[in-house]
Amino acid sequence: MTYELRNFEAMDLRGFDGRTNDRADLEAVMDYDSELLNGSVVGRTGFLDGYAIGMSGIIPIWPGRAQAFAFYAKDATLRDFSFMFRATKRFLDETQKNKAYRRIEATVLASFEKAHNYIKHLGFKPEGRMELYDLDGRTHTLYSRIRYGNRTLLSR
Repeated sequence: MTYELRNFEAMDLRGFDGRTNDRADLEAVMDYDSELLNGSVVGRTGFLDGYAIGMSGIIPIWPGRAQAFAFYAKDATLRDFSFMFRATKRFLDETQKNKAYRRIEATVLASFEKAHNYIKHLGFKPEGRMELYDLDGRTHTLYSRIRYGNRTLLSR
């Protein structure tokens, strides 16, 4: 079994079978034009023996601000999660250190407890609840990772 990490490409989404909790978000991302995604999204896709196990990255909103995302294959194992978690953490750290992103945001479905732990371990802090946030009217929690000068403020 060989893990591989590649730069994210919009075509990675084609045929990707994501987890149920990601379905609405994944479909919304897939509705974007591939050329637009390839031109703006920066991220990583993890593969195990050529099969996409997860993808994560950021979508720039405006200078200094971006929206983070992460999707995992429906059959991803704990080892797959671990591989992608380390890759995502490294990517976020490098992106905030080397790029002009002072603020990276992410939203998590309020009822998805495991995702709240995951995002906090990536260095995000909760900012508040967003009622009726997604297309299905579900509540989400807004998280952010903020860089002040040369230092990133991590969750407490």
